[in-house]
Amino acid sequence: MHSFHESIGPLQIRDDPTRINEVAVRIAPGNIRGTTKWIAERGARFNKGKPLEFEPFDERLGDLYRHEQKFAETIGYATGLAIFVACLGLFGMSVFVCQQKVKEIGIRKVLGAATRDVYYRLTKEFVGLILLSSLVAFPLALYLVGIWLDQFVYRVGISVWDILLTAVVDIVIVVATVSYQAVKAASVNPVVSLRYE
Repeated sequence: MHSFHESIGPLQIRDDPTRINEVAVRIAPGNIRGTTKWIAERGARFNKGKPLEFEPFDERLGDLYRHEQKFAETIGYATGLAIFVACLGLFGMSVFVCQQKVKEIGIRKVLGAATRDVYYRLTKEFVGLILLSSLVAFPLALYLVGIWLDQFVYRVGISVWDILLTAVVDIVIVVATVSYQAVKAASVNPVVSLRYE
């Protein structure tokens, strides 16, 4: 009946028809409208002719967590925008790094480096930066999520698997963003990249 912001209090169930304020009724799915009409007709006898007010239980629970739903929606949009902007920045940075290393890539290819090796060297830098930034971001995120979860009496914990999954998703996004430019730079004919030397 209450949200997880509050601890479960004592409950007393009494059979006193003069003090009934609310009645919880489980209705089988199928003929909800007809059943509620039947309950309203019978309930009017006990309610001195006044119509009964119906409130589905899922709506009541939804009202208890309306703030969390809006917060989650806002955080979702902000996260999506942040990921998009970060990917644009990563792509721009990969273009810049590949242009700076055109001659180095050409020399490596002339000396026998495979496209795979050049690709690995280019993406390794970005993955290293992501792992370094994760070392800073994860403790801060755990602290902020802990503050938010402290608002609840009954709460879930954050496992190591959640953190590892986030790190893997980060690395996949970075590799996917950088791969196009890295493969393009690694596939260039070394004669083209070194012709002005």
